[in-house]
Amino acid sequence: MRITISSPDGLGDFVLRMPLFEALCDAGHDLQIFMRPPASELATAAVPAAKIEKIGEDPYARLVRFRRSPFAPELRKIASFAPDLLVIAPFQHSFFDEICLSKLPRRLRVAGFRSADAFWGTLANTAPQELAQRFAMSVEVGAGIPELEKNRLLAAAILGSPAPKKPLRIAPPREAIDGARSVLRQHGIAEGGYWVVCAGSRRGLEIKDWGEANWIAALGQIASETQVPLIFLGNEAEAPSIERIRSGLPKDSEHLNLAHDPPSLLSTFGIIALSAGYVGRDSGPMQLAAATQRPILAIFGGSHWGRFFPESEHAVVVSRGVPCQGCLGYCHLAEPLCVRRVSVQQFLKGWKLLRSEPARKILEIPMDANLRKEIVETAHRRFPRLAHEAQRQVFESGRAVNLLDSASFGVRALARRNYRKKFGG
Repeated sequence: MRITISSPDGLGDFVLRMPLFEALCDAGHDLQIFMRPPASELATAAVPAAKIEKIGEDPYARLVRFRRSPFAPELRKIASFAPDLLVIAPFQHSFFDEICLSKLPRRLRVAGFRSADAFWGTLANTAPQELAQRFAMSVEVGAGIPELEKNRLLAAAILGSPAPKKPLRIAPPREAIDGARSVLRQHGIAEGGYWVVCAGSRRGLEIKDWGEANWIAALGQIASETQVPLIFLGNEAEAPSIERIRSGLPKDSEHLNLAHDPPSLLSTFGIIALSAGYVGRDSGPMQLAAATQRPILAIFGGSHWGRFFPESEHAVVVSRGVPCQGCLGYCHLAEPLCVRRVSVQQFLKGWKLLRSEPARKILEIPMDANLRKEIVETAHRRFPRLAHEAQRQVFESGRAVNLLDSASFGVRALARRNYRKKFGG
């Protein structure tokens, strides 16, 4: 069977989707997988039997929704492949998924997820329940089920039999190891003699940000204890934050910032695979560390609680219990207290566990009276402003609709044309 798979999300999502890809490939199906960089770069090496297609525009970018014919080249590639089945792989549908469902022939069978959760998130314009009505083959899941298990269930539904529960492993290709060794030689760092770190902050990561002061204190103690180099991974937007963290570390410690000029994803994968382990936040590199069975110490927020924990036999997850877990990142507080109220001492307790017990541990610090009071007071202060803004937006959007409805057809067409011209549509 020829299967087209929509997989437009991030690197970590791709790693956790590997059991789905492997099960379908092992069953002899021909796969066409649509992905975005950088995950597409790794997929070409990790799933050589599949036809990897790059998505030309970011389906999560706002302006792509105003294009006249979004994803037209991708739709042509799907038509040329002539699939028997379209798989909507993300649990949270994207705008790319929405376009595929609306533009591809209705006779094409579709598989994907359904959920009865009240807060089933979506990144498409159409409600997820409405999009799921198109699915001929669906898997009913709750949001809190780990993504790895969701993907195994989807594979089983497509195959008509349980997908094998193999450990999640991705072997770094030779190109990845060679690229990593080149970087390590350049900086005089020995294989296996360093830890990789993801700790820098940038816009868009606020819900995962522990704070630079916390990272300085925790990594300073880890660096002093291990006396081995720390290699910071990240993109160029995170480089300034990483530099501020590095400036606060002990002067006699060795640390390297690769975010200024990031190596290729394959070289980065090799650097992770050859490391002593991973320390940092929930991230794509963390999932790669899990796939190569590196020891992992990761700090997690509650926004996607339980869904993206590392599938490693040697990992410690540290977080703070809050009553609003599962918020999908739409934090109603001024800062994500599920992350920010993990103390340095509690994080270092996780480090001690990681070093002493090779097992998988979830270290969730329970909510105490002080945190409960802070959440109540912070939410109470913000609620009147949030309620006012929500009411204003409802009023303004309704007024705009009424004005357009009362305008003539010609006026509405002119408004649309000017809008597209303004935004390059």
